[in-house]
Amino acid sequence: PLVNGASSVPFTAISWTTSDADIPAGTFTGAAGQLILSFPNNRQISNTHTFRYANTQVLQPGTYTGRVTYTVTMP
Repeated sequence: PLVNGASSVPFTAISWTTSDADIPAGTFTGAAGQLILSFPNNRQISNTHTFRYANTQVLQPGTYTGRVTYTVTMP
């Protein structure tokens, strides 16, 4: 989760949009190892992701931190 002291936001409350359709927009499922997309062959992809909070709960003020790691594998 995104954490600020004792307060946290689950990643399921975070979604993203992309700069084009190469990688689809979506929402984190909360599962480790979430597969976003699979490519059948090697190709160059460049996207800009914009992340959004669903704003479903009142949060304590401050800076919330978390980490998402993208792993890319090719056949």
